[in-house]
Amino acid sequence: MHCKGKTILIAFIALLSTSFALIALTNRLILTPDFYKRSGDLLGYDDNALTTYVNAQKWLYFFEIIYLGIKLSLISLVLYTTLYIARQPIRFSSILCVVIIAEFTFVLSALGKLLWFHYFIPDGSLSDWHNTYLLSALSLFPDAPVAWYYPLQTLNVFEIAYWFILAMGMTKITRLNFDNSLLIVLKGYVPALVVWMACVVFTTMVFFPSQA
Repeated sequence: MHCKGKTILIAFIALLSTSFALIALTNRLILTPDFYKRSGDLLGYDDNALTTYVNAQKWLYFFEIIYLGIKLSLISLVLYTTLYIARQPIRFSSILCVVIIAEFTFVLSALGKLLWFHYFIPDGSLSDWHNTYLLSALSLFPDAPVAWYYPLQTLNVFEIAYWFILAMGMTKITRLNFDNSLLIVLKGYVPALVVWMACVVFTTMVFFPSQA
């Protein structure tokens, strides 16, 4: 199966739209001015400064476009390279299409976090918001050093489901069965993810040693 450019564009626009909707919903239900005041993060700021801060959140939409564009491209490149090495050449556009569709897994994860926090941690702080990751390894190690929060948050049920969805997508665009497709994901994407997490931990320990 080959994904056409129009299909990829529609999938990417749908992904952006749902991401934007989640950002807007989060700002409306959770990250409100009162929430920041209650968390103590904006104490001492007047109303004008607070309004400016809240308006700056609109830049999140711009950064979300850049973030998704870079993330999807890099993951697609990693899988494309892995398939090429395995002598299973496939169009980059087809891989990109699969990666975009699989990314909706994390949209569900973000929605789950939003609903969980809204209904079960209504009086939570900004720190609680940052540390809330459903079905993640962080819940098993709540006392872990801050530097390890990111890898523990990343290791969650949704991340693992993402691997299987990628593998399932691979079976649609290649001649590989599910087991071999999953092996491609484990050989290509997972090591790249581990390297990325190691870089984040290392950077945190270097620039924020007090959190190590």
